[in-house]
Amino acid sequence: MLETMEKQSHNEVVCVLGMHRSGTSVAARLLNILGVYLGPEDHLMSPGIDNPKGFWEHQLLTSLNEEILGLFGGYHLEPPKLPRGWENFPILNDLKLRACRILDEDFGAAPLWGWKDPRNSLTLSFWQQLLPRMRYVICLRNPIDIAYSIERRNGVCFDRSVRLWLKHTSAALLGTAGKNRIIVFYEDFMAGSDKELYRLSKFLGKSELIREPRIHSAVHNFLDKQLQHHQTRIQDLLADCRIGFPEKALFMTLRLYVDLQRANVEIERGQDAAIQEALDILAGQALDAEMRSFESVKTVEQPG
Repeated sequence: MLETMEKQSHNEVVCVLGMHRSGTSVAARLLNILGVYLGPEDHLMSPGIDNPKGFWEHQLLTSLNEEILGLFGGYHLEPPKLPRGWENFPILNDLKLRACRILDEDFGAAPLWGWKDPRNSLTLSFWQQLLPRMRYVICLRNPIDIAYSIERRNGVCFDRSVRLWLKHTSAALLGTAGKNRIIVFYEDFMAGSDKELYRLSKFLGKSELIREPRIHSAVHNFLDKQLQHHQTRIQDLLADCRIGFPEKALFMTLRLYVDLQRANVEIERGQDAAIQEALDILAGQALDAEMRSFESVKTVEQPG
């Protein structure tokens, strides 16, 4: 296992994080178009009715993530509460060996590779032990649209979906604190702007690709605005009483931060680091506030 970890550390690895239905599939495919290897085609999840353009998800790694959650008593739509230091528990040793074998066989020879799975947001510390030098793409989307999409696909109620959005988003931010990451919005990809493609290419160190017609042609053929079934305005999110203040505050802060970057506002490196640290603090506080609120509601609902 140690040999595999050492070998993988010489490769460039991009990990895509974010809540389910937040545009992780779109981000993964755009990264793929820009040269990020996603694994053997027969190991990628097949397209589905809910994702006709493809999930761009490595099935073996996704199954491992689901096994991790299952060992602690949950699954992707009912995540377990992971104890402190869970990634070092001996019950994970076999999974680590399997993970190393998959990484070595499917990605060992790839100079630049990555994988996408919303579950990565929750299991990230497991993978960081095996791949300590990853870069991260954190995908975001209006939590109302995510809730509608998950309710339509999985039958999960609105309130639970919003809590899942906060849990995944906060975990993704806290798990990548101080590391090389980029934050992107699904809405920006679907708007058809070249800015997001440029931001991704620059993040990969491949900004020269933005000038190649084949790249734009592949992106144009992939993105389909008709597949964006929900488009809630930000002001409607803020006015919606079903969304708690922690979710609204975190979403708006992230939205404003990304808008500054997209507008090419010059932010000094020290200032950017301070802003990102503030985002991480806000993510932790938002999650704590939501958990306290949820626990108090459950206490009130319990019969006396």
